[in-house]
Amino acid sequence: MKRKITKGNVFKDIGFTDAEAIALAMRVDLTVEIENNNQEHAIVQYNLGVMYRNGDGVPQDHKTALKWYTLAAEQGHADAQFGLGVMYDSGRGVIQDDKAALKWYTLAAEQAQDSAQYNLGWMYDLGRGVIQDDKAALKWYTLAAEQGNTLAQLKLGGMYEKGRGVIQDDKIAAELYALAEAPWWKTYNVYIDSCPQEKIEHKK
Repeated sequence: MKRKITKGNVFKDIGFTDAEAIALAMRVDLTVEIENNNQEHAIVQYNLGVMYRNGDGVPQDHKTALKWYTLAAEQGHADAQFGLGVMYDSGRGVIQDDKAALKWYTLAAEQAQDSAQYNLGWMYDLGRGVIQDDKAALKWYTLAAEQGNTLAQLKLGGMYEKGRGVIQDDKIAAELYALAEAPWWKTYNVYIDSCPQEKIEHKK
């Protein structure tokens, strides 16, 4: 049976402080209908994690963000799993841990979260937390690229250009580079050869 997210049935259940509830109410559509309590909680917990990570409506606090991401991620929320992977990857709010990052990226990637698929490809590409594997990197870059992930399209183009994990093909490489040519790319502050993707957004 569907219930609506309200201050009464979600905020009280999870135990938010008044400040958290007020800040969260400004960011979450409280009329979104969800199938069950666990999904309700995971969505709200994830959004609260985003707010603490970004300092949006509450003081920035990576350790508290980690707490809320973890609660949502353990319930299978793909964006929370991705966000948790980023925190372990970057060492924010927790000791940096490639294997933990790999675990959470994998769980999110298996749910078709494109940023997690890109980051998982990046981990296999560089051999971080796992044995370096061009074919596995190619697999995850491809899945993310097929969803329109620009960074994945660029990295996949590079793999076809260099013949890494796949037969070298300049034509496919050029097509992928063309797909990735987005207006924001030249000013996007992510260096694809040295950093994973850190897209963190509110989800309803």
